[in-house]
Amino acid sequence: MRSPRPLAVICAVAASAVIGGVVILCTALAAAGLPSPAQASPAQSSPAQAAAAQAPPSLAFTVTPRPSRHEFHVVLRCAHLRGEMQDFEMPAWMPGFYRILHYARHVSRFQARDGQGRRLGWEQVTPHTWRVVTGHAPIVILSYDVAATRPFVADNSISTTSAFLAPPGTFLYLPGQLALPATVTFHLPPSWRRISSGLAPVAGRPRTFTASNFNLLFDSPVLMGNQQILHFRVRGRPHTIAMEYVPASVPRGKIVRDLRRIVEAGTTLMRTIPYPRYTFLLIGRGDGGIEHLTSAAISFNGRDLTTPAGYRTWLSYVAHEYFHTFNVKRIRPLALGPFDYETENLTHMLWVSEGLEVYYEDLLLVRAGLITPAQYLATLQHEINVFENEPGRPYESATESSWYTWTSSYGGRGGAAGRNITISYYDNGAMLGAMLDLAIRHDSHNAHSLGTVMRALYRDYFLRDRRGFTDAEFRAACERAAGRSLAPIFRYAATTAPMNYRKYFGYAGIRVAVRSAPAAGATLGLDTDADAGGLVVSGVRPGSPAARAAIRRGDQLLTLEGTPASARALSRLLASHQPGQTVTVTLRHDGVRRSVWLTLAGRRKWTYSLRRGAHPDPLQAATLRRWLRRTVLASR
Repeated sequence: MRSPRPLAVICAVAASAVIGGVVILCTALAAAGLPSPAQASPAQSSPAQAAAAQAPPSLAFTVTPRPSRHEFHVVLRCAHLRGEMQDFEMPAWMPGFYRILHYARHVSRFQARDGQGRRLGWEQVTPHTWRVVTGHAPIVILSYDVAATRPFVADNSISTTSAFLAPPGTFLYLPGQLALPATVTFHLPPSWRRISSGLAPVAGRPRTFTASNFNLLFDSPVLMGNQQILHFRVRGRPHTIAMEYVPASVPRGKIVRDLRRIVEAGTTLMRTIPYPRYTFLLIGRGDGGIEHLTSAAISFNGRDLTTPAGYRTWLSYVAHEYFHTFNVKRIRPLALGPFDYETENLTHMLWVSEGLEVYYEDLLLVRAGLITPAQYLATLQHEINVFENEPGRPYESATESSWYTWTSSYGGRGGAAGRNITISYYDNGAMLGAMLDLAIRHDSHNAHSLGTVMRALYRDYFLRDRRGFTDAEFRAACERAAGRSLAPIFRYAATTAPMNYRKYFGYAGIRVAVRSAPAAGATLGLDTDADAGGLVVSGVRPGSPAARAAIRRGDQLLTLEGTPASARALSRLLASHQPGQTVTVTLRHDGVRRSVWLTLAGRRKWTYSLRRGAHPDPLQAATLRRWLRRTVLASR
């Protein structure tokens, strides 16, 4: 074997050959008795080194709440990264809350180091992205602080006694690698004893939890402090209640029994239980709830649970968020997964994902024996009256409200200003859900129901195809269950046409009475469809200003007082004018453009009442019985 030439000589020869290009460099290497790059054999490595080179990135978070500073200190240890640079991103929103929240603006004191503690260069290259010069370092450690000052279930918050962690606003991820697993270890203040989450604990590692992927991690909020812990099981699966700020006078045994019955009612309807464990995070301060894959985070006024009415309303709230574990977390529109965490994920189907929850929240209480059918019908009557008297009712459809929720008052449930320009897909969807359920039951002679549809969507799209459904696929599933077209109901979803409550509730022998009285505000007396290439008239009320101006169904509204026509422009116009004032509308009818002047009429308030009919026929009686039947026996 020839002895190698000194390294200094090799380096000197190679350095002197740089300007000569590759040929001179290869010649220098040959002169040194070494192979050229083209001839060199791969470097030999140990099996452990070879395995490390092929291993996927490993990501481990450590989170330390700092109550005195109202912030979380986060450390992310990354192993097996590759390349000269690596981007790290933070989501801009939380699934289940359809609003861009700009979480990254709460991050401060960002640092990056290698495994030896050497600083690494970095820049924030977008509002949500940090680019780190990792330089092929085998270990990269990031540290940063996250402000936690807003007590809301979509944000981080810390008090002296507890903390709520919203994962999308806390954890960074590698773009394009959401399938990677991650672990999270918590270092709590000495007086804090408990951590509650839907995440799975890591055996043998106290206060450490694991997520099989980042979608699950982002969908698993964490409550820390000294919250009370209660337990129950359904179908062998453990359910945990983590609760704080609920008065001691509220019986804990009753809470456990009632939540168990809600879970039993939901899983009986769906005929499955889709998770290994489930956690209710119940925070008795605040107002807001968000569903998650294996948990629900719900904030409320704990004192409300001390009254029968307040407790019953709270049960509806819990049932709403719980049933989301099926509807939207697993049965979902195509747009709602896989998620793009950096921007809006738009869909026309939130009236299904959220509105059907409003329909089912109290129906589950009936099935669980927690309210009576009469109480349910009274609640449904109230919801109809709320929806039908929303100022935006004649001007925005359920599908349009779903689409625009990211930029309007949330779900149409914002303040008064928001109410003037939108409707709530929660309220609208609840009405549509009731009509779908009753139509399917009637048309199939009670062989099928909306529950049949939900189970089919779960089986066909979540379990089999591992994806969401399209708008057309949802409609097709409903019509398969009914055995015929349900076009009128889907027209209600896409337009502002008046709903025929008498027809659909009549299927269950329910009589619907309607009264009207003068109300504040102005109207043109027309219904619109904003999903047909513009603002199109879908209906004209007899005797209304629109009818007197010869506006017809199918006319396209072009401008309103010179402003391009849209549902929002129409609603703003009506909000800014009084009955008796004249407005100019430009429209197109049969290809002919014309302008009309309309004198606004006064609005009317509608009052709907639901009553059981005295003499239902056999099908009506059977439909009512099966619709509002109890499916859960009283808990012991």
